[in-house]
Amino acid sequence: NLGQAAKEVQYMARTRKATVFLTPTSTVFLVRGATRRTATVRMDLPGSAPLDGWDAGGAAPAGIVDSYVGSADRWKTSIPAYSEVKRRDVFPEIDLVFHGNSDRELEFDFRVHPGGDPSSIRLRFAGASSLAILPSGDLRIATAEGDLIQHRPVATQPGSRRKIAASFRLLGSNEVGFSVGKFD
Repeated sequence: NLGQAAKEVQYMARTRKATVFLTPTSTVFLVRGATRRTATVRMDLPGSAPLDGWDAGGAAPAGIVDSYVGSADRWKTSIPAYSEVKRRDVFPEIDLVFHGNSDRELEFDFRVHPGGDPSSIRLRFAGASSLAILPSGDLRIATAEGDLIQHRPVATQPGSRRKIAASFRLLGSNEVGFSVGKFD
């Protein structure tokens, strides 16, 4: 963010369905509806460590973008775009990483390091009208302007391609966690 969003936004991304703002304390989704109105959903991490902000890891930008929104004095050019940003140790030995995928959508991963406990991860979605786990295992985050879909969790053992059973777990009306099978 070089001035194209509010000061507290460190990084931002636009997807087909939403604009995503990564702030020092939360992730904000502005969900675009068919009527051009938006619904705001804020994803927080209850029980997480105090959050210091996001880091592109010193990586070189994956590209450069321009922003021509509003009057000419608000236009921004040559904005670095990163393929991945992370927040380290959001829970003990667990990092949160946002990155693009092959469908040009934004997704996030929790990277669990040795000693980390995936059952400690909790996500709270303030502003969602409801949460539901679909038969596919995907999480539907319903809003007044449409749904956000978080795909079913995929867990693998680092250093191998062995998949580990993983699923969303509803913890309350606007909170989810994860159930994860046995791992080393």
